[in-house]
Amino acid sequence: MEMSKFGKQDLISILKESGVSEESMKKVHCLLEAKYPETHQKFLEALGIDATEIREIRKFSAK
Repeated sequence: MEMSKFGKQDLISILKESGVSEESMKKVHCLLEAKYPETHQKFLEALGIDATEIREIRKFSAK
């Protein structure tokens, strides 16, 4: 049995359908970056996000 790939857009869709706002999603990134930076990096990579976008996400998350 082949598992389908779960990526960034899939997660965003599920979070939005669950009522999570863009602002809340950004806050999650900020908290992950502050408390668990290496895990945040691996999480973003696991979602299939490219290196350039990961740098951008981590940059705004570090503020």
